[in-house]
Amino acid sequence: MKNRLTILMTVVLLSLPSLLSAQAQDVQIRELNTYENLTDPGQIDDHPLKNVLVKFTGVIVSYPRNSGLASYTASTNSIGRIHMFVVDTNAISNGLDGQYMQVVDAANMTLIEELNRGDIITVEGRLTYFAAGTGFTSQ
Repeated sequence: MKNRLTILMTVVLLSLPSLLSAQAQDVQIRELNTYENLTDPGQIDDHPLKNVLVKFTGVIVSYPRNSGLASYTASTNSIGRIHMFVVDTNAISNGLDGQYMQVVDAANMTLIEELNRGDIITVEGRLTYFAAGTGFTSQ
């Protein structure tokens, strides 16, 4: 429990500069995955919350240190970013549909590498798109 509190406080402290400059909107992951009038796959990146500073609380469901999607550079023995999957804590009462999100981070890798599956985290960032997929870039 103490370790999770330390991690949460670290996430809060790392988010402090962005908290001072802009207030993040509280959302459920489902809101980031829901479209009102989606009629064509080309509209996927036209989400109303795209690039809006938002935050949600979720449970990590994949191991951040085993990110299969991160770019590995053999010469430096390092990766360029971490991908992890989270499920919104609101899924307990509101159901699982649309409550999963991929979180991508390159700036806070040392912190994220300390996280484990099952940890509850509050993430602040922006809904982004890469190729044909959605993701969430933490701040």
